[in-house]
Amino acid sequence: MKIKELNSLRTKETDELEKLLAGKKAEVMKVQVKVKVSKDKNLKHVKSLKRDISQLSTILAEKRLVEQDIETKDNKQEGKEEKR
Repeated sequence: MKIKELNSLRTKETDELEKLLAGKKAEVMKVQVKVKVSKDKNLKHVKSLKRDISQLSTILAEKRLVEQDIETKDNKQEGKEEKR
């Protein structure tokens, strides 16, 4: 994926990213079968799909960490307000 595509993916919701990730994983499996059956000669396609999957996984992990961080900060603030 190009940098512009990655930046646009960072703005999407986690549900959309999970759907994209599942689609890429299914596509990798199909391409791998085609390569094994010798219908597809492009071995680099599998490599690029795996790279896309890892990039999507990284973006998803970043989003989840940010969401957890926000939740913990909110919980801490609520705890401080209750003590007052």
